[in-house]
Amino acid sequence: MPGPVTNLTASNITGTSITWTWNPPSPDGGAGLDYRCSLDGVLPLASCTSPRIAGSLICGTSHQLQVYARNPITGVMGTVVSDTRSTSGCNAATITMNPTSRPWANTNIDVTITATDSDGIDFVRYCWGKGAACNPLQTDGNDPPFNCDGTSPCSNLVTQTDDGNWYLCARAKDGSGAWNNPAVCTNPYQKDTVAPNPAAGAPTCLPNPNNSGAHICTWSAASDSLSGLSSYYVYHQIGGSGSYNSATPSQPTPVTNTTWTPIPAIGENTYRYRIVAMDVAGNRIMGSASSLVTVDKTAPTITTFSPSVTPTASRPVLNWSATETGGSGISKFELWRADYNASTCNGSTMTGCSWSIRVDNIASSATSQEDTSTISTNRYWYGLHAVDNVNNCITETGEHCGGVTSDGLDTRASYGPDQVVFDNTAPTPNPPNPIAASNIGDATITWTLPTGSDSPAGLHATAYGFSANSGGPYNFQGTSAWVENFLSCGTSYTRYGVIRDALGNQTNEASATASTVACTGRSAALSINPVPPSGWDNAPTSVNLNASCVAQGGTTLTSCTAQVDINSSGWVDVAMPYPATYNMSSGSSYQFRAREADTGGFTTSTPVPNPVFQLDTIPPNQVTVSITNSPGGGPAPEDPLTITWTASADNQSGLSHYEVWRSLDFGGVPDPLGWQKVGSDILPAEPRTLNDNPSSSGKWWYGIHILDNAGNMSTEAAWAWGIYDVSAPIAFGHIPNKFSSITALRPNLSVTLNDVHTSVGATTLRVKNEQNTTVFTKNFAVGTTNITVTVADWGTTVLPRNPDGTPQTYTVEIISQDIVGNILVDSPPWTFDQMNQPPSKPSIE
Repeated sequence: MPGPVTNLTASNITGTSITWTWNPPSPDGGAGLDYRCSLDGVLPLASCTSPRIAGSLICGTSHQLQVYARNPITGVMGTVVSDTRSTSGCNAATITMNPTSRPWANTNIDVTITATDSDGIDFVRYCWGKGAACNPLQTDGNDPPFNCDGTSPCSNLVTQTDDGNWYLCARAKDGSGAWNNPAVCTNPYQKDTVAPNPAAGAPTCLPNPNNSGAHICTWSAASDSLSGLSSYYVYHQIGGSGSYNSATPSQPTPVTNTTWTPIPAIGENTYRYRIVAMDVAGNRIMGSASSLVTVDKTAPTITTFSPSVTPTASRPVLNWSATETGGSGISKFELWRADYNASTCNGSTMTGCSWSIRVDNIASSATSQEDTSTISTNRYWYGLHAVDNVNNCITETGEHCGGVTSDGLDTRASYGPDQVVFDNTAPTPNPPNPIAASNIGDATITWTLPTGSDSPAGLHATAYGFSANSGGPYNFQGTSAWVENFLSCGTSYTRYGVIRDALGNQTNEASATASTVACTGRSAALSINPVPPSGWDNAPTSVNLNASCVAQGGTTLTSCTAQVDINSSGWVDVAMPYPATYNMSSGSSYQFRAREADTGGFTTSTPVPNPVFQLDTIPPNQVTVSITNSPGGGPAPEDPLTITWTASADNQSGLSHYEVWRSLDFGGVPDPLGWQKVGSDILPAEPRTLNDNPSSSGKWWYGIHILDNAGNMSTEAAWAWGIYDVSAPIAFGHIPNKFSSITALRPNLSVTLNDVHTSVGATTLRVKNEQNTTVFTKNFAVGTTNITVTVADWGTTVLPRNPDGTPQTYTVEIISQDIVGNILVDSPPWTFDQMNQPPSKPSIE
């Protein structure tokens, strides 16, 4: 093992380096030596030799060197020897930076570093620290701008191009080899080229629309992560298009919060706003646009205003037209009303008018409005207010009634107020009693209503109405007296009267009764053949008419006519000569009378028939018949055939009833002599269906008779048929014959089935022995009529004699029915005897 080195000595100590030397140990361990060193405790140990020079040290700092001698063969090291020394004191260069800091800006950071030392400057080293100081390298270098070549002072310009909050640190090596320690640092140097993010939100400006131009705009705040948010600038676009310009020419100081109001208030127009957010470094970003903001300082204009009609008995309706140029649009109309007053609210003097709103919130699109408020007969003044969406209001006279008190359209033309005469009250007296009857003759009466009056509409030009019927129609005339002529002598008459005003308001009805002077010989008689019945009938279609008359005593006969009233439309003369044949038309009603007229008046005979005769010669519409549940029948209870038909119609007398008829088939058509009525009459309101069980099996035809109330009958458009079957199938042609004898052990069997009206269903054939035991069965499909059993069908089954050797009787059963369920009965039973003899016994000889 080597011993420790000897004479470890430090020399040539400077501000940046120390040189150590040593001698080998004694003894040296008998083998060659090498050395391992550690400076300031740095591991692992490094190979070293004497002298050992430690460079790039910092002036005025302490350093320790540890040295080991090592046997290179065994790797064993001797005892450590250490020595601690300090570099010479610092007489470092002076370093200055210009500028010593820079506030936030969005341009590159330029700084001049100047190093000064009486020994001159060899090198300058610097670094940028982001957000904290950094430590420049303490190494020599020849790369500009750091090589100063002994110059003092030595200055260089350094630039930082990245965003951030920077520290600038530098140290210099002077001509004596000393580095200044610690490094010189100045700060902050701040750069930000990134605009705020997010930008300010789209402004919301309220109220919108408005008539002040002093709306308040607010927006969501922007944000900036480097230099921080500084302020906002408001930009606007005028008129809804074009570029955005500053909205604050009179407010050069930027907005520092998120609320802004135009000062002074802005004029009428439309505006959009965008907010420019600026950070401390001066970076700007423009946010999204607001909704269109409307400033409306102009009231609407009413261009026409007038009533639909006056005077009127209906609720007054006012019509108008209006325009709006301010931009906010019309919000509503208001209909105003004042009662007419002859002295203070009469059109020329309006100071005493008591105006009130009658209909509010009329739609902006409306151009007319009915007065829906309480109203009674009177004269009224009507006015209109037009209101826009910022409450600017104008009246029909062009006066402002809300919002702005004046605008650029003043003075507007006046279109009112308008007067409407409303009258829904009948004239007086109501009813107009009494009606006076005067100047009564045998053919004339004068009827007189009392004189009427009406306000404010006044009486109609033909105000007085008379009628022979209660409720009218009335014949109106301008005078209150009505002379009625051509009346019948000795007859009582009731007449009715009303009075109406200019608007058609009509009084209740008054009535009066008076009789003409009694008759003295006047008469009229009608001969009619045949006399038609009252009500609907299909005959007669024509009548023979003749009139005979006697004139009033002392007068001359002027006419004697037969008259007809068709459909109660009024009496008309039947053309002469008499007797006359009068033809009538289907679908009309008729009454007949005779009329006598003479120079003194007239009279008529009693109308006949009474009530009227109504002619109908047109049968009802045909129907379509159909049969369901066919085939019907079967075993009791039998299934009926169901007959249905479509609805008929009769446009004159109307339907009376339906009748169902049936007949058996006769060579593919109904038997013409076999028709029979089925069941009772079926009324139009009842279901159009009937279930029928005919009297026997067969193919049955059905038809429908349709009768109207005049006795006209029509038949179906086409017959319909159905099968009714209550007869069972039959069996015949039995092989072997009934009651016969057989010898075959597996006999051939056959029989034929038949069903006359429908068809055979499924069939089963069974063979039973005398003990009633089934010894053989065979099934046959639906519709099989030839029932056969062959030898092969028997298989291993045989029909033997009785065990005692006597013949055995077998019975064949045929189990079948037709498709409606009628069961086949094979009578008498089908039996045969087995006579087969067994072979004789053999004999042995």
